[in-house]
Amino acid sequence: IAPNASLHELNRNMKLFLPLFALAIGLPASLANLLANQRVSNLRSLETSSGDCEICSSDNKDKPDSLIVQYVPNGVNSQYQDSSKASCRAGMYPWSTRLTVVNKSGVRQTFDVTADDIFQITGPFSAETTFEYDSGDCYIHTSCSVPLVNGDQIGAFKMLAGNNCLTPGIDNILPPVDGTPEGTCEICSKDNKDKPEFLTIEYVPTGVNS
Repeated sequence: IAPNASLHELNRNMKLFLPLFALAIGLPASLANLLANQRVSNLRSLETSSGDCEICSSDNKDKPDSLIVQYVPNGVNSQYQDSSKASCRAGMYPWSTRLTVVNKSGVRQTFDVTADDIFQITGPFSAETTFEYDSGDCYIHTSCSVPLVNGDQIGAFKMLAGNNCLTPGIDNILPPVDGTPEGTCEICSKDNKDKPEFLTIEYVPTGVNS
């Protein structure tokens, strides 16, 4: 399966591959066909009517743990979030700026960005997520009561990844702009058993004890 395959290509490959795999390991092909059809259904449920991948919505309340976002100063209006839900609208935003985002837990994340930089914001997310920048601020809707869709640009902020949605190629790079939470944030512990799905790590040759 090609690394940049679309959902439609994945659907087709699943339907072809699973029955062959079942026969190879001695399972009934009918069982594999059933699994393939279920998998296809799950993949289709992530798509909007335009074929875009839906991160979450009123019918899909699985809030993302994080969002990978691209900063695009030439802001446009969202296809899915109107002005009653998102104040980030069409217009020119600063070419370079410092962004600040505060999540529902009160953790501040800051990013020094220029045009087309990519950064990652982490939840939990409030109903509205506000982006503060040098000349103002605006918010997008992140409660999932209206769609949050991969590839949609909301003002200056283009969604590139969240939940099961991933822009092709984005998994091969680390965001070039790192957020720096102010203070110490506990990822997990014996009192907080919510294991992370991934960890982003910086290699520092001058090692120190934890």
